[in-house]
Amino acid sequence: MQPLQITAHLIGAFSSHHPIALDSLIADRWAKAHDYPPAALEERIPPHAEMPLLLHPLGMHHASEAHLIIQGHETIHWARKSWDVRMLALFGKSARVKADGRYKAYYMPLRRTIPAGMLLTWWCVGDAAEIAWLLSTVAYLGHKRSSGHGRVGTWSVEPWPEDWSLLRPGDDGALIPTRPLPPELAPAGWMSLRTCRRTYPYYRQDGAELLAVPPAPEILAEEW
Repeated sequence: MQPLQITAHLIGAFSSHHPIALDSLIADRWAKAHDYPPAALEERIPPHAEMPLLLHPLGMHHASEAHLIIQGHETIHWARKSWDVRMLALFGKSARVKADGRYKAYYMPLRRTIPAGMLLTWWCVGDAAEIAWLLSTVAYLGHKRSSGHGRVGTWSVEPWPEDWSLLRPGDDGALIPTRPLPPELAPAGWMSLRTCRRTYPYYRQDGAELLAVPPAPEILAEEW
């Protein structure tokens, strides 16, 4: 295993409410590649020791969240194939207008992000060939994939001279986290904390704890 930098070269805009963790992404591909049974969601989660990533003694992988530099935001309206709110009001059925379900509003707002250079970058310590093979099957990332958001043109997996899977130097040379870390591994005085899991599956609330987390994405341009 060796330090790696992994880059997704995107085609078009990207939409996601949460950072994309590399170990979670690879775990999903690993489960599908090895035909994990779909009977229960928990059964599709591969054991951490089987992943092609270096496992830290504190029970997390040497794998970062996606590093994102935001060039701009855009809020657009996404047409839904359901009842038009105006038509419901016209026929006296406005009480049926809801935020979800069958009578969801016809026009729904969508927030999308334009990454600088259309790149998402991760760092890890792992098996380059295995990781490249697993990621080659990932064609889209984030939300609204059916509309073309988050489409990946190419992946690059290349050696990196330093291990940035847990910490990396910031613009001023000081170390900053690249993934959720136990406080004892965070830089001294780091104040960006969040209650979350230290490893996948991140959506589950059990086992959540107060961890040091990476800084918010950098913004190059003002909001559209």
